[in-house]
Amino acid sequence: MQMVDGAERLRALTELDSCLLVEAAAGTGKTSLLAGRVVMLLAHGIDPRLIAAITFTELAAGELRHRIASYLHRILEGRIPDELRPALPSGPDAAQTTMLRGAAKRLDELTCGTIHSFCHDLLKTYSVEAAIDPGADVLDGDQADFVFDAIFDRWWRGRLDRTASAAGDPIASVARRDPIDAEGLLRSFAKFRRRHRGARPLPADLDAQADVEFAESVREFRRWCDQVDVPPEADPDIVALETLVSHFRGRFDPMPDFEGLLELAHPAWLPIMRKDTSDLREYRRRTLWRKAGGAAGERLADQAEEHFGRCRRVYGALMGRIATAIIGIFSAELDEVMTEYETFKRRAAVLDFDDLLFTCRDVLRDHPSVRTTAAERFSRLLVDEFQDTDPVQAEIIFLLCGTAEDDRTWHARSLRPGHLFVVGDPKQAIYRFRGADLATYLRVRETIEAQFPDNILRVTANFRSRGQILDHVNRCFEERLSSQQAGYVALQTTRAAGEHGLPCVAKVSVELPPLTRVDSARDEEAQAVAEVCSRLIGNVDIKLNDGETRRLCPGDIALLAPVSTDLWRYERALEEAGLPFASQAGKNLYKRQEAQDLVALIRALADTRDTLALGALMRGPLVGLTEQFLL
Repeated sequence: MQMVDGAERLRALTELDSCLLVEAAAGTGKTSLLAGRVVMLLAHGIDPRLIAAITFTELAAGELRHRIASYLHRILEGRIPDELRPALPSGPDAAQTTMLRGAAKRLDELTCGTIHSFCHDLLKTYSVEAAIDPGADVLDGDQADFVFDAIFDRWWRGRLDRTASAAGDPIASVARRDPIDAEGLLRSFAKFRRRHRGARPLPADLDAQADVEFAESVREFRRWCDQVDVPPEADPDIVALETLVSHFRGRFDPMPDFEGLLELAHPAWLPIMRKDTSDLREYRRRTLWRKAGGAAGERLADQAEEHFGRCRRVYGALMGRIATAIIGIFSAELDEVMTEYETFKRRAAVLDFDDLLFTCRDVLRDHPSVRTTAAERFSRLLVDEFQDTDPVQAEIIFLLCGTAEDDRTWHARSLRPGHLFVVGDPKQAIYRFRGADLATYLRVRETIEAQFPDNILRVTANFRSRGQILDHVNRCFEERLSSQQAGYVALQTTRAAGEHGLPCVAKVSVELPPLTRVDSARDEEAQAVAEVCSRLIGNVDIKLNDGETRRLCPGDIALLAPVSTDLWRYERALEEAGLPFASQAGKNLYKRQEAQDLVALIRALADTRDTLALGALMRGPLVGLTEQFLL
């Protein structure tokens, strides 16, 4: 069957000397396409050690390596995979067969792994230029978090244990003001700085006239009110704004210390503020102005809202300037934590995941000789799931694939033809995996398109879903995503319609009384799902691959959910309906009644004072006493 995107797939497999970006949605065979291109590179004599295929999880890397090996061995056995048949319609010729046989013996030299493992291998090769221990171990995420938290805890205790904190000590000040939340605030800020090591606070821009614009906007509002007949209920807003003006008056000359900044950032709560914050809410007096202003009510309401809106904007800008100054002080105080963390890693000869990326980027950027030799070592770079690439990872890739003498910004570098092949789906960039964002993907797409205008390929043939499902998906998302930067391309099915008589897309409605709690709604939904499953099982014929038919059984049904949090409710409903099931949630063992009874029993035996556990045990099915008997 001729696929709708057959020409694009053929180009991806055969244009081996072109830099290509393949946009492919879920279910379109992205991994197969990338693995197929690797095999075609091997068939055309590219040394396996020159090829690096990069994915973003170890599981995906293992799957990709397995698929490359499977394609290679099947071709040598004379069984051309369907995915490669467009490029090898008659199989490999004699020269290609020779190349593939040689590559099969050296397939272990091909680099196939995550971006972090790829950077680690590069750093071990150029450890002198990177100024790291060549035998440095890599801390996993949990280990790095544990070390960082321990360093922060030691710093926090040390700052608060000082016998005589300086009067202007910011850490002591914030701890005195809010001893419970201060630690969490500073810890989260420290983690933010660790995660975004290149981020720096804006310089403080407060001066003696910082509050003048806000005061003037409020005075202008009052002058306008004096010229019109203000509804009595609207005047308190003006009074509240004037109270805020007095909060700031004379507080910026001389410039306040940290304690003064904290006080300025926390004015007393007023009715014009949002709950639990110092932000001003939207204007809420339009109806009063309409009623009191008669024929001119609408105009007066617009003018009042405009004046209040200006006061609100100027006030927000002033609070932002105060917050910027506070953040700058916090950041300077946390420099000690960041320095201690870097010192620990250097002394212990360890790196974290971010070190792998940033250090590798720095070495490639700052050492042209390293960049040249590394680019020659990996002359063919293939990247899967490119929408999960963050700016640092993208820069590493472009440094390796760009011309060596080009010293421009990474996304302005000239790419060497054939050195880069990327596959991605911009619609999946919303997940922001480890700092990835759509802007990075779009910048890379624009760069490739500017240098190679016809090299953006869009693969749309879907192997996963039937036509009715894709029609539904296309209808739902075409309008919503077409106006977005990522754009939308309709998917086309490659599968025949199902012959089991069931609709591919159906909606089940559950009637709920008003104000139903979320938990109760989930329980009702679970019961509805169990009822649907009960009606389907044994009442629907399924056509098998050999042409035979059989009745639908429980194992033919899969229940999917975005998260596993509430799956126990569905398991309970299926159990009550007498339907067998196997759960892969993996987190619901302790929510089952048997586990709860066992925990209550152990707690009651371990602590005779735990009357709650004893009551739960007695009331539960293990003992089975009634509430009346217990009472």
